Amino acid sequence: MDCVALAITTPLGVVIHTGDFKIDPTPLDNEPFDLHALAEYGQRGVLLLLSDSTNVDRPGYTESERAVRPRMEDIFNRADAA
Repeated sequence: MDCVALAITTPLGVVIHTGDFKIDPTPLDNEPFDLHALAEYGQRGVLLLLSDSTNVDRPGYTESERAVRPRMEDIFNRADAA
């Protein structure tokens, strides 16, 4: 899956609307999140940020998808095929 964000420039300022996204330092598709592009908007000033954040109520961070995959494969391999 891919994520999308919109940066909408209005006469009052920039509005950024994102879908669910993850800043993963080691993504499975080897295409890193373009943090620099997002930071450029921050430097210009953002009037409003509308963003989805899974597990926002949990402290810390979420591991890379690369850490999840082996665990999922292990679960599937041990599952009963019946």
